[in-house]
Amino acid sequence: MSMQSGRTAQFERNNALEALLGDLRRWLLPSHEGLLQEIEPSDAPMVFVIGAPRSGTTLMVQWLAASGCFSYPSNLISRFFGAPTVGALMHKLLCDPEFQHGEELRALQASGGFQSDLGKTSGPAAPHEFWYFWRRFLPTVDIEPLGDRLDAADFDGLRAELRAMATLLGRPFCCKGMMIQYDLPAFARAVPEARFLFVHRRVDANAASLLRARRRFFGDEGEWYSAKPPGHEDLLQLSPEEQVREQVERTNDAIRAGSSELDPSRWTEVSLEAFLAGPEGLWSGLVSMMQGSSFELPPAYPGPPLQPQD
Repeated sequence: MSMQSGRTAQFERNNALEALLGDLRRWLLPSHEGLLQEIEPSDAPMVFVIGAPRSGTTLMVQWLAASGCFSYPSNLISRFFGAPTVGALMHKLLCDPEFQHGEELRALQASGGFQSDLGKTSGPAAPHEFWYFWRRFLPTVDIEPLGDRLDAADFDGLRAELRAMATLLGRPFCCKGMMIQYDLPAFARAVPEARFLFVHRRVDANAASLLRARRRFFGDEGEWYSAKPPGHEDLLQLSPEEQVREQVERTNDAIRAGSSELDPSRWTEVSLEAFLAGPEGLWSGLVSMMQGSSFELPPAYPGPPLQPQD
């Protein structure tokens, strides 16, 4: 089953919203294209968080966003996925404390902390997965290897819009990069600013979380949820428990294989368990990974203490 159908009521799409977003994209496209022509693109590194679904990727983006050192696709910006430069300006206008006047819009600044529900966060300023944006540039709607479809991917266009958003938001950009995690070498060549943060967790815990996600999202643990690693079709005859374990292991193996072809300075990895025990080590790795650019991170994490959900 596709992720686009068969959802439980809680995760059904809002068709009225979908229609409005389509209209909004069409109406704002001229402004977006004009901004792309005027903006000086950022040359700062961009951090893409990758990993198996339910491994902690959402928490990682929330943590990076909470540091105040990175820009990111917020829930508000996601509504402008077809004209994200306009969305970035709207985010600054409505959510950035620098542009507030009294208490008029203060409630919009809340980031939602470190809570999420199957990757969904709460609040206009909280990070969003941004899948609709990615799908504009890739020949797929799923998280899967592109393989012989790589030539159809518009990595140049994607790069241009991410760099423009970073310029408008005034900080290096970070977001989930799971849509390209099975094609890291090709993406890294096309986007030289790209840096990769690979998060993984204990396989049994990751697999158990995926089974729970299947039940919540589809009401059926036999339905495939989220990322499709190389050869995932071969897994469909296995039991759900075997499927999710292989889903995690094959994803981690594919990411490590792709990362091995990259300059070591462009990626870092961390286990979720080590991160929760002491996130300072990961921050030191990020500081090293961002060195050599015009942007440098502070030596210590400047954001609020990590308080993830259970």
